[in-house]
Amino acid sequence: MTFNRGKSCRHFNYSINGKQLERVFRMRDLGVILNSSLSYNDHILNVSSRANALIGFIVRSTRDFRSPITMVNLYKTLVRPVLEYGSVIWSPYQIGHNEMLNRVQVRFVRLLGIRLGYTFLGTPVAEVENMFGLQSLSLRKKFLDVVFLNKIVSGVLDCPVILSYIDISIPIGTRSKTIFQRKSMLSYYAYNSSVQRLLRCGSDVAPLIEFFMRPTGFRNDLFQIIYKKS
Repeated sequence: MTFNRGKSCRHFNYSINGKQLERVFRMRDLGVILNSSLSYNDHILNVSSRANALIGFIVRSTRDFRSPITMVNLYKTLVRPVLEYGSVIWSPYQIGHNEMLNRVQVRFVRLLGIRLGYTFLGTPVAEVENMFGLQSLSLRKKFLDVVFLNKIVSGVLDCPVILSYIDISIPIGTRSKTIFQRKSMLSYYAYNSSVQRLLRCGSDVAPLIEFFMRPTGFRNDLFQIIYKKS
């Protein structure tokens, strides 16, 4: 695979022991689908399709169940991990991709609403989400981003390469709460890259939490901060 974000790309053929390597334009690496333009569009389409198929399975399998909490538990166990696996890498920034993922949970909530006596389109989505503790996917991705950043800076994850991209800011005044220094990016793509997004998310919550604490206590405090603010 040749990675390139330009309009044209010069391809070279590579061989090993006289056998030419097959050229591909998309591949799966550790569960995340990459394509030659460094876009995660294929992965997001795949994730949405798999999650919707699992929702259909849950609805069919729980048809005779009386308690709606069973559906919720199955959604949290089977569907949400599909929507969130590796999201630190591929978390979308384009409106269309975010809407595609959000529609998955909205569909589930509307199907859950039918079990509660609502019609599909008449289900008060926000109310039902709040009733069963279903946080929005965008907030959950932000939560996972900040937890990952905490693990990097606290040394729980030993990854010097990623750590080298994280600049700790030295406050100019005593009132400054800025911890992470952010750099100007020349393109929208670079601005929304994983590390830059992590630093923005970390800076948003840094004034409200002790950032360099161990992950267990950090997760608990962060959960209260992010979801109470919402």
